[in-house]
Amino acid sequence: MESYEEFCMRSLAMLQEGKLKKKTCEPLCSLKTGSVIRFHGRPILLPLVSKPEL
Repeated sequence: MESYEEFCMRSLAMLQEGKLKKKTCEPLCSLKTGSVIRFHGRPILLPLVSKPEL
């Protein structure tokens, strides 16, 4: 499971590269941005943290 910092850095890099676009036509399992719930095409939920990472 990726950490909060990794999620933020990856999301920022994708935003800066312009690769993060609204993906309404793709099946949920094919989304690779870490969150299925989106607001204006951007993932809004952080990745889940497993018990070993706490």
